[in-house]
Amino acid sequence: MNKLGFKKEHLEAFNFNETLEEQEMAARWAAINANWGKLEYQLYLVALPIKAEEAHEWALDFFSTQGLGEKSDRVKRKLIVATDADPVLQHRLTLALDKVEEACGLRNPLIHGIWSRSSDRRIQVHPLRLAGAGSFSMADTVTVTNMHLVQITNMMRVACQHLSSLSSEVLAAGWLLKRSHRASSRPK
Repeated sequence: MNKLGFKKEHLEAFNFNETLEEQEMAARWAAINANWGKLEYQLYLVALPIKAEEAHEWALDFFSTQGLGEKSDRVKRKLIVATDADPVLQHRLTLALDKVEEACGLRNPLIHGIWSRSSDRRIQVHPLRLAGAGSFSMADTVTVTNMHLVQITNMMRVACQHLSSLSSEVLAAGWLLKRSHRASSRPK
């Protein structure tokens, strides 16, 4: 047993190949992992026209698991404050970021955990949490089902759609603002 309380069999290679349903779960899990970068990139595209010099750091911090909610809350506040001139945009941005946080809340325990099987062969994940000074603690065990993975996939899709439409809107608004400034500064 290691210092987190796992027996050797819990730490052996895990695979989804016991049933056809598990093979479907494997495909869903692969899609979640493959498409997560798209969600991160969409947030970056939203932040870029708002404040280009901080967009990269904001996107990294929002998805950071270190400091858990602190960094994402700080980024959320900065993005909201930066869009205070447009209350409709601010509301839509808040809604989109809430959707992203929901998806993170379901995905992160799975991605940052140890996968194993319960005694009745169900798939479970033992989420790890950074406890400080390089040590970890265990969160409550999550039983992973196909529906759980479908829920994460759907949340990611909705969050990505919100961010995608916002990134286009923010980019267009920034372009129109620059154009109006140029037009007003031309000699008449």
